[in-house]
Amino acid sequence: MPLGHLFVHRNIANQVHPEDESFSASLYYALKHLKVKKIVIQGHTGCGGLTAAWQNNDEPQWQK
Repeated sequence: MPLGHLFVHRNIANQVHPEDESFSASLYYALKHLKVKKIVIQGHTGCGGLTAAWQNNDEPQWQK
């Protein structure tokens, strides 16, 4: 991609909490100010974060 044509926000296992202000701010900026037309959600095989979520782990919920 040429410089200035890609905006990236990364997080673990593509999981988003409704109160995740970092993600919300990035998404808002990309859509409102950069006029992003396409959003790509990319993952990889054997993702540990996704595996943990699917296994109903007993980690405490994200706290604000």
